[in-house]
Amino acid sequence: MHPHHENFVGWEAIPHGAIARIIASARAQQALVELFFEDASSNMYFLKDAAPKILLDIGAGHSRIPQKGTIVTVRWRRAEDGYHYGFQTMSDGVIRHSDGHDAVALAFPKVLLRTQRRSAYRVPVDLDTAQSLTIQWGAHIDYKSTAAFAHDLSITGAQLSFSTYLECPVAIEIGQRLEITVNLQGEHYGSTAQVVRMEKVGTPDDHSVGHERVLLGVQFIDPSQPFQNALEAYVSLQQQLLLRR
Repeated sequence: MHPHHENFVGWEAIPHGAIARIIASARAQQALVELFFEDASSNMYFLKDAAPKILLDIGAGHSRIPQKGTIVTVRWRRAEDGYHYGFQTMSDGVIRHSDGHDAVALAFPKVLLRTQRRSAYRVPVDLDTAQSLTIQWGAHIDYKSTAAFAHDLSITGAQLSFSTYLECPVAIEIGQRLEITVNLQGEHYGSTAQVVRMEKVGTPDDHSVGHERVLLGVQFIDPSQPFQNALEAYVSLQQQLLLRR
């Protein structure tokens, strides 16, 4: 492992027979990857190609490209399961793809790793972050928005709650997608999230004044890379703070 490459300590190897399927999925979706080599890193995309080698679209704006023989580390997030996958392999240099674009050719990996389930460890949220959350749902003609409270966060989802009126039940169902915005370390981020759990948790005091409290468990859907990076940094920081207590 080169010192500037992504550290895979604590990751788990997936079954060998699943490697081709996972790579094929990334190719089909042209997944965004982070490519690390020597003291550099770049964001590229898998190309839809069934060639023996993995091809990454170089695109524009890349000042450094891994030369043939360079050891590289590749990492990406798979939307289907929320795991991060990664491998190390060797660059075969730059080739011209059939679509006319330049691409980095990589040897097909013999080992594919992914984050373990504990990487989705939920951490408590500081008050400022917890109170910065808003959610939106519904069609444009019936668009709803409300402030919410984040109880915990992980790199794959969150647990949140909000208050509503008993006489106006909220039309949110399990499986429904919401738009969420949250402030992490002074920066605002937005993401689509899917409801995976819903529970009414209002107390008798809430009900006596005509209110209900709704608790939601949500999973982030295709979060942007900046949001994913901010989530990982925030969760890591909160874990460190917990260990110091």
